Amino acid sequence: MARSLQVLLIILAVLALAAIAGLLLVDRERLVAMAGERLEAETGARLTVQGDVALSLFPRLSLALDDATLETPDAGPVLRAGNLGIGLAVLPLLRGSVEIDRLFLEDAELTRVADPAEARAAAADTTVGLSNAELDALYAARRAARRVDAGGAEALAAPLALDVGELSLRDIRLRTVDPAGTTLSLVHLKHFTAEGVNTAGRETPLQLLLEVPGDADEPPLEIAAAGRLSTDLDAGRIALPALSVTLTGLTTEPLEVSLSGDVDLRGETGDFRVSLAVADTRGEGTVRYAQSGSPMIDASLELNRFTPALLALAGPEAAGEAPAGPGQLPYDVLRAMDTAARLAIDEVQLGPHRLTGVSATLRAVEGTVTLSDASGTVHGGRIGLSATLDAHYAPATLESRGAVSELALGSALEALGSPVAGSGTASLTWDLNSRGDDSEALIEALTGPVTLRTDAVTVREVAVQQAFCQVVALANGDKLSEPFPADTAFDTLEADIAVGGGRARLERLAATLPGIALAGRGDLALLAGDFTATIGGRLQPALAEFDPACAVDERLLALTFPVACEGDLGGEPKDWCALDAEAVIEDALKNEARKKLEKKAGKLLDKFFDEN
Repeated sequence: MARSLQVLLIILAVLALAAIAGLLLVDRERLVAMAGERLEAETGARLTVQGDVALSLFPRLSLALDDATLETPDAGPVLRAGNLGIGLAVLPLLRGSVEIDRLFLEDAELTRVADPAEARAAAADTTVGLSNAELDALYAARRAARRVDAGGAEALAAPLALDVGELSLRDIRLRTVDPAGTTLSLVHLKHFTAEGVNTAGRETPLQLLLEVPGDADEPPLEIAAAGRLSTDLDAGRIALPALSVTLTGLTTEPLEVSLSGDVDLRGETGDFRVSLAVADTRGEGTVRYAQSGSPMIDASLELNRFTPALLALAGPEAAGEAPAGPGQLPYDVLRAMDTAARLAIDEVQLGPHRLTGVSATLRAVEGTVTLSDASGTVHGGRIGLSATLDAHYAPATLESRGAVSELALGSALEALGSPVAGSGTASLTWDLNSRGDDSEALIEALTGPVTLRTDAVTVREVAVQQAFCQVVALANGDKLSEPFPADTAFDTLEADIAVGGGRARLERLAATLPGIALAGRGDLALLAGDFTATIGGRLQPALAEFDPACAVDERLLALTFPVACEGDLGGEPKDWCALDAEAVIEDALKNEARKKLEKKAGKLLDKFFDEN
């Protein structure tokens, strides 16, 4: 049993004996002196009372101390209590035994001096800007800190290791300081009540309200709990048959959690069955907590939709951190996490995209977050990916590879708010790497290949055949007379893209549609969204099926019709590309003149050889 818990139990016994001595009308100051001498002799702790000492016999035998200080030995926790009282059951006293009927503690502060390793870990306000060596030292200090006694948790659990009819704690501050006295953490126990507290395993109903102050511009985290537990000190376990917890301040809406399970006091672990609710999100599963193990939090959860409340899986230190600015990587959160999670989520909203049937395995430790076996359905297609964000040092590195198959283009384009409308399906593969400290830097540094393959694609309100036929008719000295379809249906459409240097380079575009084959290259600025592309079109005889003026002869079949594209992704698609009719006609005339010249030269050569 931890030393501070031993001290607490002994002081209660000493106070009980002092109260019994009060029956013999011993002077009250002498009572306190007796209690202090006995306590220091048995534990080394020092009890000082600067306020009043009250002893009453009715309705119960009770002793109350005002402005009392308890200093435990070896620089252990220090308890300063505004009001500390103990009530004893009278009938057991007449039989010669001591039973605590009521214990109350109000307006108190328990101060614990952190272990040097814990102090070093907590002293860093932020991990941003630390060198690799400094980060290594910080990670080592955190690992060491988790292996030492968790004083705050021990202080909260200590009252449960008593046999008390009624336990009441109000306005208790649990403060951890470094050796210089600077506050590292503060927990405010607003109230805690329990009835029939015992160590023999009988259920104890309890209620508590706990507050963890936030930063200057952040609301505090408030935890309200009510339920039942049983403590078995011999087995070193606390059983939680049912506990309801409400967390306020972690998310925009209160998070309701119901849990049951067991706590292993010796191994500092807890295994719980949990269900949660926040706004319209519901979930359930299992969570294992290991104070000194890794992962510290190990969860398996099923949810109907994703919620930011899952940040609680990052642990208490990470949950309270926020990135330095918009787009900045949350280095402090990532580096504080030691979590493993297996998630099954019915629905996840990622920006404009709705994913369903999502499953993923997550492992995060000391800044390295690995997402594996992630899969789901998006816009009717299947997505599978893996990714690793390594923020152990700075700048962070990112690796991602995956594929999407049979994505419904119409749904995806509509979700993006794209000015292009269409239908058909697309399949994507990617293998990308990057590095950077924020989202823009990560986008700019992306490198790797992306492939696109499609099936039955139709682009709405873009008439590619009409644009080509207008040039053909002009070259033929004719006019179009038939209506053209307003949309363009592709027989095939595929692209190979190389990402790098902040740009996506279209290395190969290949497409076929009735009467035309297209091939080209292009370039897109990833952040700005502006692009250029050069596409060449080769005509096929089937183009004449759209209009008689589109008849293609050998001279036109030999030409490449240049299409120049330029614009930005937010512009109007009809303004993106233009077919250079003058260049086509010029090439046609040059080809015609060249053929005539070749024909005339051939006749002259034939004549020359005939004459000789």
